[in-house]
Amino acid sequence: MRRLIYLSTASQLMSTNDILELLKECRGANTQHNITGFLIYYDGCFVQVIEGASENISALWENIQKDQRHHNLILINDSEIEKNEFPNWSMGFINISTAQASKHLGGVAINSSQDLEKYVKNPGIALKFLQGFALSYTGD
Repeated sequence: MRRLIYLSTASQLMSTNDILELLKECRGANTQHNITGFLIYYDGCFVQVIEGASENISALWENIQKDQRHHNLILINDSEIEKNEFPNWSMGFINISTAQASKHLGGVAINSSQDLEKYVKNPGIALKFLQGFALSYTGD
């Protein structure tokens, strides 16, 4: 199994409808390919973890890189894993606020997507950041 964590910038700010359409599309494809994970959207920035069979993650990563809805992709981590960290969701999702971002990064002032990018570039911090939201996730 493989885990990939990345950060990217939305090509344009996404409305609630845009996000719902993205989730519908991706959750269906992820379920079909046994991919799990979690997506955070903040201030035009995405932080996502995807997990699954290596060949499925490779194919999805290729599609993600071609997706015109975002750019400035930064691969934070790509590693082999023994078990899924996010096994219950084809794609858990949360749209977070400045206060939530700061809280989950230990009180660090997060006022923009650039601030978020600076702190989640470390794979350990990025995974803990995603885990923190996953623990409180109840679905949308």
